[in-house]
Amino acid sequence: MIIFNIKRQQIDRLKKAIEGIQTNLDKELAVVINKTAKATLGQIAKDIGTELNTTQKAIKYGGKALQVLGKATVTNPGVIVRVTRTGRMSLRHFKPKQNELGVKYKISKTKGNAFIRSAFMGPIPGLLNAQWKGNVFKRKGEPRKMKKGRYAGKIREPITKLNAASPWGVYVAKNFQPEQVRRINERLEKEMEERIRFRVATAFNKAKPRGI
Repeated sequence: MIIFNIKRQQIDRLKKAIEGIQTNLDKELAVVINKTAKATLGQIAKDIGTELNTTQKAIKYGGKALQVLGKATVTNPGVIVRVTRTGRMSLRHFKPKQNELGVKYKISKTKGNAFIRSAFMGPIPGLLNAQWKGNVFKRKGEPRKMKKGRYAGKIREPITKLNAASPWGVYVAKNFQPEQVRRINERLEKEMEERIRFRVATAFNKAKPRGI
């Protein structure tokens, strides 16, 4: 859990800015908190992306790995930004390339390429199996009799899909949270300033005589 503080001076200025406007301080603070939470979610994804050699969409697991839970309201000002303990991402997200010996890929932006001998992405090097959607496989495990396919009835190792890193694992291993706390408070201060400016402008436009 991350605890943040809103500066008393900013709260006082916001109170003054909304005088005479049909709103209240709790509602204004909820807007600020929700905007801060959304920005924080994006920043966490970027932090993880500094290490993982993949896309922001993949890091977010389609919205499952990184989430803003709930929404701050007048009666409930709290909101949770969660980094879910997801499983390891498929190796397909890390730009794998198959050659005649196996599959080359790159997980970390700070480290070099890696190679898995005898891994494959299709029936022959350079030819992907569309049904596998870019996933990488390798035969490993206890040999057993195949029940279907071209090797039905023969003893072979089962095919296993290969995975790489977990966004949650990277977040924990790199200890991003302390820096994130600093950024959240900076972002909160920025959102407060923007809200104050917005409400000052609203009050000004409301008080301005028509025709000017």
